[in-house]
Parts: sequence; structure tokens; C-alpha cells
Amino acid sequence: MGWGRLAQLTGKSISRQPVTKITEEQAIVICGTFGIITDREQALGPILLEAGKRVAYRGYDSVGCATVPSDGTIDLRKGVGRIQDVGDSLDFLAMAGCHGIPQLRWATFGGIPAS
Repeated sequence: MGWGRLAQLTGKSISRQPVTKITEEQAIVICGTFGIITDREQALGPILLEAGKRVAYRGYDSVGCATVPSDGTIDLRKGVGRIQDVGDSLDFLAMAGCHGIPQLRWATFGGIPAS
């Protein structure tokens, strides 16, 4: 899906300009998922933690965040519990990179995974 089509579906304008602070108008949240792509390395942890809190609602059992810096490595941190608790224990706030995504999981079958 292209940027124009995404803007049309969400009713929000999409800027390709670098931003230092994500506002509600600049963020697009679809089906409980949030992603951020930037053109430079920066602290993404605070943005991902806040985005996770905004898409969270009753019922999720585990959470994770992943960031990718310019060297292409993946920093993946995940755990069982609420986003604030897992984020505190795994230091989501320290995560940095050019790309990032938080994920909240609802167990639709089976048990809650420890990792």
C-alpha cells in the first residue's frame, strides 16, 4: 500500500519529512500496531513505549519492542505482562535505531509464552 492510499484510508496527511516528536496527527495506528521509520538513528524507546500504551487495551498478555539501527542488527526485547512493567524490566526507554515497532500479544490459543 502506498503512502497516498494510506493517507486516504486514514484521513490523515502523511509527511515524509523527518520529525523529532511524533504527534497524534503524524502517527498512524492500524489494528493495534505502530511502526516508525526515520532517516537517522535516534532514541525510539520513549516513542515505542508511548505508542504501545496508546494501542493497549484489556486482555493482552505479553509485549515486545524491536528496533533496527543503521547497521541492520535487531534489538528485540519481549516479556510477559503489561507494557509498562515489561518496558521497565527490559529498559525499553534505552532502545534506539532508525526503525522500530512495539507489539502487544493476545493469547488466542495455547499458553502464555515466557519468551
